[in-house]
Amino acid sequence: MGFISPGLAKQILDFAYESDKPTYKTVLAAVAQARHLRPVFLERQERTQRHAAMLATLARPSLDLVAGTLLRAWLVQCAWAAIRAGKDVALVGAGNIHYGAMLRVPLTTISWSRREMGQNAANLLIQMIEGKSKDAKPEQIILPLELIIRDSCGARAKATSGARATS
Repeated sequence: MGFISPGLAKQILDFAYESDKPTYKTVLAAVAQARHLRPVFLERQERTQRHAAMLATLARPSLDLVAGTLLRAWLVQCAWAAIRAGKDVALVGAGNIHYGAMLRVPLTTISWSRREMGQNAANLLIQMIEGKSKDAKPEQIILPLELIIRDSCGARAKATSGARATS
């Protein structure tokens, strides 16, 4: 959450703590995992201390998806009375974060194979190391994508070709 002011970041985390327990618990678990801790260790800390540690950890680039999900959940919750996700506005995420289905309004997402992405990157790196790509043109690799339809886009009733609906 390093891309927004500390005051707003605190407000967002406090809001999740008070009003959106599933999102809060998911973020807490992701932060604990990133810090190589059990969630109960964080849960036992005083709230102010716990939130300060959580916000510091959420500023790490490796937790951008978690921070983005917390921000999206907060935006959806703040606008819930006036704007309804999946009805008045459609939200779609990317990367199929494992807790997207657990949000109050489950997040529609675009997913790709991280394994295939890693294999392609490793192959390109091996080619570079072996000198096979010295004069080669830059290569663009396009991975197949999957649209996972959930409630946030408003199109859950009918999955389109190449898409699947999940819970």
